[in-house]
Amino acid sequence: MSNLKKNLGIPAGIAMTVTTFIGPGILMLPAMSVDRAGDLALTTWWLTLLLVLPIALVFAMLGARYPSAGGAAHYVKAALNAPLGKAVGWLFLSVLLVGPTVALKVGASYLALALGLPPESILWLTLLTLVAVLMLGNAGIEASAGIQIAIVLALIIAVSWLSLRGAPSSEGFRIPATQQDWLLSLSTVGIVFWCFMGIEVMAHMGAEFRRPQRDFPIALLIGLAIVVACYLATVMLIRQYQVYGDELTNSQSFGLLVVEILGSGWSRAFAIGAFAIVFANALIYLLGFARMILSLSQSGALPVWCGHTNLKGAPANALWICIVICCTSIALMEVLALPVDHMIEMTNGVFITVYGLACFAAWRLTRGIGRWLSAIACASCLLIMLKIGVAMLYPALMLAAACLIETLRYRRSLSMPV
Repeated sequence: MSNLKKNLGIPAGIAMTVTTFIGPGILMLPAMSVDRAGDLALTTWWLTLLLVLPIALVFAMLGARYPSAGGAAHYVKAALNAPLGKAVGWLFLSVLLVGPTVALKVGASYLALALGLPPESILWLTLLTLVAVLMLGNAGIEASAGIQIAIVLALIIAVSWLSLRGAPSSEGFRIPATQQDWLLSLSTVGIVFWCFMGIEVMAHMGAEFRRPQRDFPIALLIGLAIVVACYLATVMLIRQYQVYGDELTNSQSFGLLVVEILGSGWSRAFAIGAFAIVFANALIYLLGFARMILSLSQSGALPVWCGHTNLKGAPANALWICIVICCTSIALMEVLALPVDHMIEMTNGVFITVYGLACFAAWRLTRGIGRWLSAIACASCLLIMLKIGVAMLYPALMLAAACLIETLRYRRSLSMPV
């Protein structure tokens, strides 16, 4: 029996949906989508929403029927097998090597803009940001849900203000007319999907509604409508004011848009605010990853020293591991000259692999309409994987390695004397 309190209504559900999907991605993804898809960018966002919606509904269904803090890993374990379920947990952890680096680099780009420093300073500012994360994390400062809500409100207010002043227009955009147009739009889905990461949160929301069958779909659809409206308005404004192009311009696009619409007097203040948003988000995620490492250490999957906490109760060693992995990722990104969009696609590949496995698990666990919905969601996941392309090699290798380790560990546990 679930111990979750059923105290959510439609307004709270809308707020949680918006909080889940709006974040630092709005500072760069609209520009990257326009840069790649051009006048087909709006179509790309609508296509992504259509592909994401059945996946979100499947997670909502799983959360209502099989509530568990284990999320996707629990569903995969229940429907398939224990080693694969544990491998999903390791796959989530592999995001640490690719995901946070993108956010940190975007934050450093805005910090450079605020301080008036050249692009060459972004690398060092990224490393300094990591140092700040380490210091705050070891001080025992825990990010609360209130910080995330404040971030979301600030971004929605900023987009609304820019929209009122800038008057976004869909003029110049078009729908795909040829096979090549459709392929270009679909290929950009591999980038845009970043903004919908966090769908697994839906699994924890569904079971907490007072009337989940009626209220949850309404809250989900209204929340997604607000999210899509914010992103589409930003896409239109960015193309209208031509603030996209190279990697640096894309990463600073929102700040440059502020200059175009509100004037240069707002640029520094907004750049500082954008850095604060990205920094808070990076701190939340890295502390979350540190807690995952702490949990793995406590369960025996990692050495005991990984779970050491300092005098303030912070997971000191686990946080150090996260920082070292991020530094390794930053170094590889610089040495191999990996573009930001490729790192985003690898991150998206990890999440869509987890979502695909969870949707397949839902197909095994459900009957009737639930099974049909799960099949559609599986098809959506497969299409997104195809459009991510070669970057899917990263999650494939990570999952294969995790499955091998967990299978060997599982067989060893069966052979040990009781």
